[in-house]
Amino acid sequence: MSTLGAFFYMFREAGDPIDPVLRNQLGWLPLASLVVFMVGYSIGYASVPFLLLGELLPARVKNICSAIASSFNLVSDIIYKIRKSSLLKAL
Repeated sequence: MSTLGAFFYMFREAGDPIDPVLRNQLGWLPLASLVVFMVGYSIGYASVPFLLLGELLPARVKNICSAIASSFNLVSDIIYKIRKSSLLKAL
């Protein structure tokens, strides 16, 4: 994410208009930064709650509690995605 911030900082400091050669050479940088962040997050922090869930719960309730936690996670994600456009309009 710091690479993405540095990209936009460079363009802001370059002034208006932005050099088209520089824009073409670094145009891939924001997309690559976001892809690396999403992959890193999915491998790292995104799996931590599910790993802890398996370690903290007793074996007799692990299956049902894991299903409830996963369902809650998916429902929360769906509600967020549905409400996101109205939240952005409110800003």
